[in-house]
Amino acid sequence: MYEKVSFLFVNLLNYFILIYNIYGCNGGISMDLEFNSEADLYKRLKPALESKLDELKRNSYGYLKIEDIWNYLKDTKWLHSSNLSLNEMVSDILNCDNELVDDYFKQKISRVSRNVYFE
Repeated sequence: MYEKVSFLFVNLLNYFILIYNIYGCNGGISMDLEFNSEADLYKRLKPALESKLDELKRNSYGYLKIEDIWNYLKDTKWLHSSNLSLNEMVSDILNCDNELVDDYFKQKISRVSRNVYFE
């Protein structure tokens, strides 16, 4: 029981650190953030992605990875969006439907060719 509570606490702490970084102390956005690459944006969003992954694991989607969440949102939600703010992206991550992420993963994995390997 203590492990579960500390596990949830660490996730909440990561989430609040991310929100603090976005909004700063005064409740307003402290700066305009621009990213030079998708990799930089991914690193910035990683705490929210980790939190969502923890939720997925608690709900029996243990085979999914952070990359699956990122790819799902990138290919479905964010593909045709423009001028997304960081807080909108965090909200998308934390509130995306678990079943839709799972369906996306299963659809992608079904396209992978499966071969029999012999020595």
